[in-house]
Formats: sequence, C-alpha cells, structure tokens
Amino acid sequence: MKRRAVLFIPGYDPAGETRYRMLFVREFIRYAKRFGLSRREVSAVEPLPAVPGLRWQVAAAAAGWETHTTYDVLRWDDIVLRDFRRPLLIGIPLLMAGLAHSLITGTLFRFFRLNWKFGGVILYPAVVILVALLACLGLGLLVSHLLVVLAPAPAFGRAALVAGVAGLSFCLFYPLGERWFVWHLMHDWVSNWQHGMGWRPDHEERVAQFAAHLQAVCAQPDVDEVLVVGHSSGATLAVDVVAVALEGDPNLPGAGGRLCLMTVGSCVPLVAENPFARRYRERLERLMSDPGLLWVEYQAPQDWMNFPGWNPARELNLAGAATMPNPVVRSARFKETVAEQTYRRMVFKPFRMHFQFLVANDHPGEYDFVMIAAGPLSLADRVLLGPASAEAVFGAGVAGYAPDASEIAAAEAGRREVSGIEVPPASADSVDEHPAPR
Repeated sequence: MKRRAVLFIPGYDPAGETRYRMLFVREFIRYAKRFGLSRREVSAVEPLPAVPGLRWQVAAAAAGWETHTTYDVLRWDDIVLRDFRRPLLIGIPLLMAGLAHSLITGTLFRFFRLNWKFGGVILYPAVVILVALLACLGLGLLVSHLLVVLAPAPAFGRAALVAGVAGLSFCLFYPLGERWFVWHLMHDWVSNWQHGMGWRPDHEERVAQFAAHLQAVCAQPDVDEVLVVGHSSGATLAVDVVAVALEGDPNLPGAGGRLCLMTVGSCVPLVAENPFARRYRERLERLMSDPGLLWVEYQAPQDWMNFPGWNPARELNLAGAATMPNPVVRSARFKETVAEQTYRRMVFKPFRMHFQFLVANDHPGEYDFVMIAAGPLSLADRVLLGPASAEAVFGAGVAGYAPDASEIAAAEAGRREVSGIEVPPASADSVDEHPAPR
C-alpha cells in the first residue's frame, strides 16, 4: 500500500472538533519513536469542503516502504451537542422509556448475556439518577419535617418546600453527574435507542452526507485502499454510511476490493439488537453479504463498552448467515500489545480502555491502529498475516517496547486527562507538522 484514504467516524463525543486530531498526532509521535519510523509528517488541518469534517495528510516511512494517507475525521459532534442541550425533564424520561422498552422486548437481557459489563454501563446512568432523585426527595422531606416542627405550615406550603429543596439539591448534583459521565452515557443510550427505532432524521441526513463523501473518495483513481473506521457509537454510523454508499453505487468497492470497513470498540449491537431496527438490519445484511467488501470487527473483552464475541451473522439469525463473508471478527489482544505497567493502570478505567483502540501499541501485534491507518499493509493482508503483520512491516526481529521506571514516572507526571481520556504530552519538535506530499 502506498496511498490510502481513511474516513474516521468518532464515537458519541461532543469534542470531535479537537480531540481526535490531538489524539492521532500524539499517538503517531509515540509510535514513530517506539518503532523507529524514518519519516513522520502530519500536515496542518483543513476543513472538508462538502461535509462537516477535518482533513490532514500523513506521511510515514521505514526500511523498505513509504506511505501517504489522507485522514478525514467525519464530524457529528454538533448532533451530540444538541442532544446534550436537551433539558433533563425530557432526557430522563427518554432514558427510562428506552430502558423500559428494552426490558419489555428482552433486549436488555441480551445485552447482559453478550457483555454483562456493558449491561451495567447501560443501567448505570438510570441507577445513579434514581438514587440522586430519591436522595434529593428525602432531603426535601427531612427539611420540611424539621421546619414544620418549628413552624407549622399548610400542606401546600410543605409540598412546595419539599419540591424546592429537592429541585435545588438535584441542581447541585448536576456537575457531579457530569464528572461521573452520567449525562454523557444517558444521552448516548437514548441516541442509540432512537437510532434503532428509526427516530433520528438528523442521523440519516448526516449519513447521506458522509456516504456521498465516501463515494467521492472511492472515485479517486490513485488511492490503493479506502478505509472507513468507526469507533464506539461511531461504528453504528459507519455501518449506515457504507451501506448507503453501496446502495447508491453497488460497484463502489472497485477492482481488488479497495473499500474496507473497520469497526472497533463497536456499539453496533445497541442498535442492531433492537427488534424494531428493521432498516438497520437490512443495511447490516447488505454489508455482510457483499463479497467485494471487507468488514473487520476488532473487539476486546477488557473493554466494558463493546461486545466481544458478538457476530451479527450468528446473533441476528439472518437468512444465509452461514455463507456471509462479513464481518471478520478479531481480537485486539490488548494484553499482548500494551506494556504491562500501562495495562495495570488502565484496566479499571473503562473510558481509557475504550480508547485503547485508537492509541499507539507498546508491542507489535496484528491490531495496530497507527499502522492500519498509515502503514504499508492493506487491512486484508493484516488480517491474513495475523501476528506476523509486524514482522512484515518492520522486518524480522521487530522489538517491542519496554519502558523503564523513570520513563513511566515521567509519563505519569506529564500525562493529563481530557474528559476521562489520558493523552501523553508531545513536544513541539517531536513531529514534522507540515503538509505531507500527496
């Protein structure tokens, strides 16, 4: 592979305009140092002309190869921000309605069967909100009781006092809910539930824009591989985007199957398992049965917010599932590719583990986000070679990464946390940040 186009769709994240550029550049720097890339250039950011998004160019090289990648981040954080602005008096009932619907249809039990940790993540915001509401109500009743003892008041006055104290207490709880990701997970769950129900015309409109952009990128003759990557809830949109693009042009993959879809840390089951998600399942079936498309699903049992082992061909009981070529389900094998010290630090940090899919490897392995995006192997060859992929890229005897104690201490001292995601700092001269040649 010499020239590649990556279309990256981030998860349900209100910071899509800044986070993923910062994350990519810093992880590219770390990777280049660890594995000795002889060339590491990242261009300045430019807005995409026809769709909401960002673009930059990446040039990478090592012994025997050199690649040029156009990296597009397809943004939908404006939709996420609109959800975040939804009043809690609407958001909380929607959360409870979605959970009740999932309970009645049995979908919630399937989520727990597929990954009990993700089932807990789904219930987490509802449980915290209910506990907070009860605590605030209890505080209101306590204050009312104490005041009534001192100064008797009519029933209406006591009720107003209870409501006022409870409401004020819940307002004071709101920042704590932000810090604990309660509101983020609430809106994320509601969004995926509405997506499955077919109640998100804003999603459909954005999907149509992204699909048109994908068709335009695939029409470029000098691109060896077009890779659509969906992370977390972005994976649910990635499925829609590729399916809609193929519906518009069935010959889209082109000669040699240049078009690939990669879903990582995927939340696709949150939409697909909804029994009312008929249109979404039809799109899934379209991708699963397309022999010209390679769809690879990388999963990790350590990640609380994906569904390891989930394969739509088996779980959704689709006709002809046994003969469908997609998706190819693989393990990211974080225990093998992450330094032991780093792994121990993040194993109890669900969001940090969830973002490991986008972070540079410490040790070589098949799943290697930086090399998948900017390396010389196609995704198909990487899947075919498996653990031998690193040797194919860097030659025999490629070394892993074993940080010493002083390096770990320095990284900890310089590390900063951005909305629950740890990103290592980068020095100004650690990457050549100027336009990479096309």
